Amino acid sequence: MLERVTVTGYVTPLREGGSLPALVEADNLGTHVLKFRGAGHGALALVAEIIAGQLARRLGLRAPELALAWLDPRIAASEPDQEIHEPRTDVAAVRAALAAFERACSEGPLADRPLGERFRWLTAPRSAVVQPGPVHAGITADPAAELNRLFTTLVRT
Repeated sequence: MLERVTVTGYVTPLREGGSLPALVEADNLGTHVLKFRGAGHGALALVAEIIAGQLARRLGLRAPELALAWLDPRIAASEPDQEIHEPRTDVAAVRAALAAFERACSEGPLADRPLGERFRWLTAPRSAVVQPGPVHAGITADPAAELNRLFTTLVRT
């Protein structure tokens, strides 16, 4: 039977491997490598890792102690490192994109426009995702014509 622990603190992301692991502290006073169920290869890869780890231990091979960990969402919300909020997020890419938006509104042709006009194009009415244009369902009978229409509407204007 695997030990069950509750994560008490997030130390750092390890930034390696398909499961995007992190170093965490747990209520058993141990430090653990936590592998996120929703990252990388998914839950089945973690199940295979548990099976292989337990088989190795039964065969007398050296293998790390395994445990099932509970990560309280409130811990994730209080952590400044964005990887614990969403391990698959490429934080550097998000920062670069936000910097590009900032430059577009402060140095580009929109820089002299009133504040509302500079940022109105960043709206996303039905999503929490920043969207640089009107909502589009993504379904069309003529993809080439729709691409041309979107390009003309959103890029050339």
